[in-house]
Amino acid sequence: MALKDCPECGKSVSVQATACPSCGHPLKKAKKPLVSRPLGFVLQLIAAVLILWGLAYFLDPQGSVTSAILKFAGGAILLYIGGRSKARATS
Repeated sequence: MALKDCPECGKSVSVQATACPSCGHPLKKAKKPLVSRPLGFVLQLIAAVLILWGLAYFLDPQGSVTSAILKFAGGAILLYIGGRSKARATS
């Protein structure tokens, strides 16, 4: 197990630790959610529709390939954003 020094107290801490066990200084920043959970769910539903709409091109190639690729890309972006959601804090 690799160790590093805590920038606050100078004691040895595991590189996998999120906070120093001695002083409690945070060592790793948590990823911030991009959107709230309900909005993330809606974005994932829209992404699924876009991806399925893009797949329809391969079943009946009447449209352009560029349009299908843009639908896939848009769906992938929305899936990423929707996946980075977090529930709202209740007081």
